[in-house]
Amino acid sequence: MPRSSRGALLLPLEGRRFRTSTVYDAIRAAKRLGDIVRYRFPESIHRHYERLETFPSGLLLLGDAVCRFNPVWGQGMSVAAQEACVLSRLLAERASERDPLDGLARAFFAETAALIVTPWAQAVIPDFIHPKTRGERPADFEQSVKLAMAMTKLAARDPAVHKLTAEVGSLLKPRSVYLDPELGRRVLAVMSEG
Repeated sequence: MPRSSRGALLLPLEGRRFRTSTVYDAIRAAKRLGDIVRYRFPESIHRHYERLETFPSGLLLLGDAVCRFNPVWGQGMSVAAQEACVLSRLLAERASERDPLDGLARAFFAETAALIVTPWAQAVIPDFIHPKTRGERPADFEQSVKLAMAMTKLAARDPAVHKLTAEVGSLLKPRSVYLDPELGRRVLAVMSEG
């Protein structure tokens, strides 16, 4: 078998080559079931229902109806599941009230707005790097990009920082963990390297 310039084995598959056998082994006996179809994602949308003065009683929205993420980041289902957990908890807390739905929407939307902060920033900031991305860039966009790049460099050097960024990226921890003063000092040191 031929090898790449780095010595990796190159495996043929209908005129294509793979650096490792993992993908090749997984798909070599697969049969295509249909035509290849492109999926177009028009835009990320965050609807701020928490800003409404009133909301119809007995009605709630969650998932993509509240916030639709670019699917490349893989956050939509996780956020919808977190929203469902918030709803479950709020309903359990209100179960003994005379009208458990009274004020539910306001409480629900306030909590879900807070949990959307991390995945929204993770999805939107990288999308805004592309000049053709429509929408209003955050006022601190340039600084956010620089900080993210420095955090990525630091994570490549430090397993603990890598673990932390993976936990934030997987929505196991909020972005607020990045506000740790020691971590901030280390990120700024990476930024000053040039």
